[in-house]
Amino acid sequence: MTNKEVNSKIIESKFSPLSRQGEKIIQRSTRQDSRGFSLIELLVTTSIFIIISVVVLVNYPEANGRIALRLLAQKMALSIREAQVYGVSVRVTESGKFPDYGMFIPIGSGDQYTLFADIDADGILDDNQSCSGEAGAAFGECVERYTITGQNRILAICYDLDPEEAMNPGQNCNTQHAKSLSALTVLFRRPNPEAMMTGSVSSESGTVDNVAEAYVVLGRTGDEPSRNKVVMITSTGQISVR
Repeated sequence: MTNKEVNSKIIESKFSPLSRQGEKIIQRSTRQDSRGFSLIELLVTTSIFIIISVVVLVNYPEANGRIALRLLAQKMALSIREAQVYGVSVRVTESGKFPDYGMFIPIGSGDQYTLFADIDADGILDDNQSCSGEAGAAFGECVERYTITGQNRILAICYDLDPEEAMNPGQNCNTQHAKSLSALTVLFRRPNPEAMMTGSVSSESGTVDNVAEAYVVLGRTGDEPSRNKVVMITSTGQISVR
């Protein structure tokens, strides 16, 4: 085959209908790739974004409430631990005394609990009305007062539950047969880290001495008991959040 015949074959194949159809397909594909999102793709993407946003916004208050409750329980446990450290380390007051230190936790009372120095060694907080932040003869026994803010509250205080009940104190402290307290005093006396706990019983207008285990139930009124947090204090000095 001569060169002239070869060139004519190439020209014929280049301008053949099949070749022109292939070029059109390539051009059409290039135009489709460069045109961006279609309307359907844009609607689907927007719908997915809206659904995710709605789910996040609906669950945000509940998640925020759980975080606030957990932080409240941890703060209370740390404040009780602070009283333990003060008692064991013999922290001196402004009046030059070395008293026992403790925590007074009542139900109600503006949702406040108080770190105090037992200056007169009677085992209780004498003046729960004023708190200057400095314990001493001229200042009273209050060292620091903590105020619970938001929707969370001290729902219940109970003590010495049965072993089965102690597995879930957040629910069992609210039952009618639970050993309930209207206020709890946790005291630490040097040099031992053990806790001396006494409670007030409003229905009997009396006190309960030698409490072995105390449970402070925190949560929101009306919530499921399973969502509550519990600060547990034992007479051996252990403080934990459950």
